[in-house]
Amino acid sequence: MSTYLQAIFTLALLSLCAAPSACSGSKQDAAVKAPPTHVPAKLEKASLSMGGIEGNGLKASAFACRGSGNLFSMVGNVGGLSTQKEALQACVSGPEKPRVHWTVKAKKVSDIRVADASSAKVARCIADAIAKIDTRPGDETTCIATLDLGK
Repeated sequence: MSTYLQAIFTLALLSLCAAPSACSGSKQDAAVKAPPTHVPAKLEKASLSMGGIEGNGLKASAFACRGSGNLFSMVGNVGGLSTQKEALQACVSGPEKPRVHWTVKAKKVSDIRVADASSAKVARCIADAIAKIDTRPGDETTCIATLDLGK
């Protein structure tokens, strides 16, 4: 599907619910299975911590990673996350700052958690986008961040 058609499709879906919070509690939102919501405020034994970072125009704050790999594999997670900028931005209709948690191991993304999203639908969309991040081969890495979306 072309980028143009994807954008139209995304806008059509978002127009079904002008603001994700307006759909909270609706039958449509109740059918969406939200990802786990526990995202720690601080990542214990973090090997890398940054107050803020930006990659490909995607801004994140309170970014931290820990892992058995080197610093470059952890920074690669930022680059991987930024490959999903458009998908993440399409999840929200207004400004939101969800906290996210994910683990990369053997080029697979797992243990995805999303806190502070306006609805289960938004949280599921964010989790689905994170599941598709472009991962690099390397050791196991777990990261947390607060994403600055909808701007």
